[in-house]
Amino acid sequence: MTKLFFKETYSPLTSDEIITKEKANMDKKRFEHCIGVSKTARKLAKLNGYDEDKAALAGFIHDYAKRVPVEEYRKVIKEQDFDPDLLNWNRAIWHGIVGTYFIKRDLEITDPEILQAVWRHTTADAEMTTLDKIVFVADFIEP
Repeated sequence: MTKLFFKETYSPLTSDEIITKEKANMDKKRFEHCIGVSKTARKLAKLNGYDEDKAALAGFIHDYAKRVPVEEYRKVIKEQDFDPDLLNWNRAIWHGIVGTYFIKRDLEITDPEILQAVWRHTTADAEMTTLDKIVFVADFIEP
């Protein structure tokens, strides 16, 4: 496995700490997918003149909350003032939008661009930034 590296300007945690937390939060197949999305996002960033480390980190953490239990999602939606209409959806949507809460809490990543890209990777948006597009596409085309 290629060593992943993320600038520590995006979180007070080191790359190794982020990787360890993510690995503990998902099964092997999902973790490998996140590595693939990270590498693909880095390549897409290079092609588009975007910050490669930021794209790689956003790609790596995009599925961080994929395995959060449904009841925990529901609780967070209610307690953290997310749009209550989210309760009509499911984990496929929640892991991006509500997943940003868990990323801020657990990985201490607060960069608004990274969080928005994670948020939008499940729903897209009419006006997506370069990073939004990179993560959205990388999630679908990673080998």
